[in-house]
This record gives sequence, structure tokens and C-alpha cells, in this order.
Amino acid sequence: MRTRLSSFLKAITVVDVLPLKSIIPPRRPLRLDVGDLSSLAESVRRRGLLEPIIVRPLPSKSKFEIVAGHRRYLACKMNHLSEIRAIVLELSDKEAFGISLEENLQRKTLDPIEEAKCFQSYVHEYGYGSVTELARIIGKSKEYVSHRIRLLSLPETVQEKVRRRLLTCSDAWEISRIGDAREQEKVAEAAVSGSMTVRQLRTIANLSKRNNGNREANQEGEGIGVPVLSDVHEFRHSRVNEAALIALRVAMIRIDTLLDSLDKVRDKDLRQKLLELRLGVHNLVDDFISKNIRSRINNNDLASSKEVEKIRGVIDRYVKSFNSLDISGLREIRSEMDFSMFDDFPPFTLFGYDDSIRHDESLFRTTDERNFQIEDLHVHLFGNNNLAIATFFSTDRIRTKDSLYELRSRVSFVLERNGIDWKIVHEHWSQANPNEDVLNTMRRLESQVKFTSHYR
Repeated sequence: MRTRLSSFLKAITVVDVLPLKSIIPPRRPLRLDVGDLSSLAESVRRRGLLEPIIVRPLPSKSKFEIVAGHRRYLACKMNHLSEIRAIVLELSDKEAFGISLEENLQRKTLDPIEEAKCFQSYVHEYGYGSVTELARIIGKSKEYVSHRIRLLSLPETVQEKVRRRLLTCSDAWEISRIGDAREQEKVAEAAVSGSMTVRQLRTIANLSKRNNGNREANQEGEGIGVPVLSDVHEFRHSRVNEAALIALRVAMIRIDTLLDSLDKVRDKDLRQKLLELRLGVHNLVDDFISKNIRSRINNNDLASSKEVEKIRGVIDRYVKSFNSLDISGLREIRSEMDFSMFDDFPPFTLFGYDDSIRHDESLFRTTDERNFQIEDLHVHLFGNNNLAIATFFSTDRIRTKDSLYELRSRVSFVLERNGIDWKIVHEHWSQANPNEDVLNTMRRLESQVKFTSHYR
């Protein structure tokens, strides 16, 4: 990445010497804390500025804005220099942000939380591009970018531990998979004080995710109820249960071995006692297993009911977003990482996340009033309650400046649970009342939508 950026700059730029007073700090700084500048200032004093900063002209202010090299600029100011060597580039806001981010990443001046905030700003706050596009620009994987952004969902106390390098990014990622914020703080504290491994944290996260529905079902008001994972070390309880069952099975095997040895002795009384003992252990095993099975079934029933209600809530939010023509509501519900949508109205295209938003934005702009309603909603859970399919019929009465029409569709949503939230990962829309007038209206509306890329 460093070689790529250096080659790019050498190929298209010339180093100029600019008055220091003509340069302003970045308007969107990546770092709020520039750190200790004393050693850098001393280096500038002794050897001069070894590497020029990067700036871009701001015509409205007759100034140059720093794109990369804010610390070097401040070190020059500390030495009361009047001029500074700089590379001047004509850059858009997006290009400037990208170069600034790439330069800070290659110099490793950003802590993981600062990185995460920069990634989030690029993708969400400024809307410069998708996670995939950002990953390509900075030379990282899509997972690297999305995992960093996920760190911002952690409580501030946990983020501070990441900033201070008390927790690694891998540690923090596993902790972020735990749904409850208070539990995340407990696990983070225990990870720091007890030097827990990533593997141990993954075990805790998996158990917490598995039992999350049961824990929430038991909570009442502000009380914690009977949480399944109320303490960091609670995951050991499942290991104890497993060890107890193994111990009982081992006891049965040893009794069987003793019974085999008695075949040679032919001691009927002793054999009878061992058979009774074996039967007692066998009953203990059956009772132990049946109680655990009943407990899991009850927990799963509670969890399933809770998750179905959450999914119904997501569908309600979806309906409200359509009726209020609120594109931001759809952004929050759809999974930016994995979303796709197929609509069998022309042009029969499979959309990704960005095109789906662009598609709906265009239709919303042509719509004066919308009455979107659903009926016959069914929700089916799969994959240990982490995957769901929701099916329903929709009736959409749309008024534009040119026409009023009603559209009826058969709709299927695929949803995926991420922590405590559900996101839509796929939408499939099919015509329920093919009508030539409706189809012609839809074709006209669809023809106004411009797409930059399509899934094939």
C-alpha cells in the first residue's frame, strides 16, 4: 500500500514550497489527538522536513487545506518556519479523505477505534462508498473494514481498552458478538485482568449468542431475571455439566468391565449388586440427559417467540418507511454487507445494497403519496434462531403527479440475526395481480432509475 501511494504521488505531482500562513488544518481531521510532537519538532529543527506534506487548493478561501501531514505541519509551526515543502493536488472531498486515510494507515498513526471512526465516516456519515469500495482503496479485506466498524458498537469503556491496547482487535471483535452491553463490559474487564485468550472469548461469545434469547425472555423491567450468562466465567458451567455426564458414562463402562470379570468368578450375589448399581447409574444418566433436553426445549421456545416478535417489528418498521417515504429507515433495516433484492417487474434486475437504495430513492421522488400495507405474514426461524424467512402479501397504493394505481405483490424476505438485531439480507418481490396498465406504469417509473452496477 505504501509503495502504491508513493508511486502514485511521484507520477502526478511536483513538490512546491508554500508559505506556512497559506495552509489551514484539515477540515475533517482523522485524529482528534495529534499526540506528542516534541520528538518530531526536534527532528524538523535538526534535519528539516524530510517528507513533504500533501495539500489541496481551496479556491473560495485562497488557501491550501492539509490532506496528509498535519503533525509535520504543526512541527514546522513549533519551529517558527515561514515555509513548508508540499505536494499540491486537485482533489475532491472524497479523494482527499481517501488519501489522508491511506497515508495514516500506512504510517500506523491511528489506533483501532480511530480507524473504525474513519471507516464509518467514509461509508455512512459522508456516503463516499460501500465497505467493499473502501476496502479496495485502502488495500484491506472487506472483513477487516466491517470488523473495525463493528468495534464502535462496543461500550465506551471497552473502546477505551482497545485504544490503550489493553485489548486486541481480535479480542474486541469476539466481545462485540455478545449482545448485552453490560455483559460486554464484564467480559472485557475479565479479559484484561485474567489475560483470557481469543479462543476463550470466542467460547463465551458463542454461548452468549446461543442463550441470548433465553436471557432476554427472563428479563423484567430493569431486573436481570435469571440470565444464562450472568458472569464471565459462567461458560464453565456447561463444561461442568458435560464433565458430569462423561463421569457417569465412565462409571457405567467400569461397572461393565467388572461384570465381565465376574463371569469367571461366578459370584451371583456380587453380580446382582453390580447390575443394580449399573441400573442406578443408567437411570442417573437418563435423568440427567432428559432434564437438559427439557431445559433446552423450553429455552428454545422462549427464544423463538422473542425472535419472531423482533422480526415482526422489523417488518413494521419497513412498512412505516415505505409509507413515510423514508429512505434512511430502509438503510437501517437492510444489511449493507450482504443485501440483495430481486424485483420481477422490468428491468428484472438483481440489485445489491447501493443500487437497491438508489432504486427506492428514485421511486420515492416520483411518489406524492403511498399507502403500503401487508397481510398474511408468516415467519420461519432456522439455524439456531439466527436465520429467518418472512413471507407476506403486500398492497401498495401509489399516487404520482400523473396517475394513481394499486399494486399487489407476493413478498419473501430473508433475515439474519447479528447480535440482538435482525437485518434483511434478501428481498424477493413477485407480481400477485399482473395487469397491463400497472405494468406499463411500473415500466415508466423503472426507466427513470439509473444504475451503476448490477449483480449477475
